[in-house]
Amino acid sequence: MKPKIVGLSLVCFILFFIACKEKELDSPDITILSPTRNQMMHDNDSIRIKARIEPKNTFVVSSTVTLNDKKGHTLTAANIGCACDNKPVVNIEKAFLYKVKKKQDIILKVCAELKNGETICETVPFELNH
Repeated sequence: MKPKIVGLSLVCFILFFIACKEKELDSPDITILSPTRNQMMHDNDSIRIKARIEPKNTFVVSSTVTLNDKKGHTLTAANIGCACDNKPVVNIEKAFLYKVKKKQDIILKVCAELKNGETICETVPFELNH
């Protein structure tokens, strides 16, 4: 009985740290407003992205928006130049033309390169449906 409890405790401990490590990839300085997490979108030709980047004690130099399928393949990406030096908030509004032929799980990733050399990212999974 004792080995089962130790084994179960070890599994829970490992899962706890894996879950925490995954969340650390997301930045509190980036808020993805649309699409929302796990949202089902019914648009057969475009994906509209809205995000806000609010870094603390530094500024955004550039940002990127990437759409990947659930296998990690890049469907489309955009490097968004930024004339935003010394602006405390950067708003992103971007639309991608993408022909949806079936249900598809998508992962949106918004990243920002900051003036201090740091790169921050936020990811949101969502679903496209024809």
